[in-house]
Amino acid sequence: ADYVKEDENGAPQVFNSISPNLFARVASGRAGCADITDLADPTCANNQFDVGPFSTQGTYPTKSDLEGWGTSLTVDWDLGGVNLKSITAYRDLEWFASRDADNTPFIILHTTNDDTAEQISQEFQLSGDSFDNKLDWLLGAYYFEEKATDDYFVEITFGDFNTGGNIENDSVALFGQGTYGFTDKLSLTLGARYNEENKEFTPIQRAMT
Repeated sequence: ADYVKEDENGAPQVFNSISPNLFARVASGRAGCADITDLADPTCANNQFDVGPFSTQGTYPTKSDLEGWGTSLTVDWDLGGVNLKSITAYRDLEWFASRDADNTPFIILHTTNDDTAEQISQEFQLSGDSFDNKLDWLLGAYYFEEKATDDYFVEITFGDFNTGGNIENDSVALFGQGTYGFTDKLSLTLGARYNEENKEFTPIQRAMT
């Protein structure tokens, strides 16, 4: 079994520089911030918010919280002449993150991720030997299932958007392999595997405002 938990904040993102007329005034409703007198205008997103490499004027939380765990179990049974092995595994993950991508006091680009993932797998193997130990053989079956959600929220100056999607994957496999020894120096190995996978993604695409 394994477990991990990470709680982080204050990623090293700082305001560097910006074209003075890239964004309109945020609060006044007037267009453009190109005039030199606008450098001190509190409604303009411009280089006044460059406060050095170790500070930020961002107001939206910058954080990342991750929690994940998994477990697996392998069991071998000696059934007398044949061997049965079972391999079971499970994994779970939750992640939440947000950031102020513009690093100004304004809502220009704020993002939030709320992601989850869950998967389970099961494999059975039956093995043995036949024909006076000349043939070593193995038969197996495998199943895998995964469900995940990526909920991505974007808040910008003129609206809020929600994107991402829901994921569902599953896989089933049957396999076999045999090795026949003709002599101590010559053997032949043949194997085959059948696999069927289904992958589904349901997107989330909508404007909130």
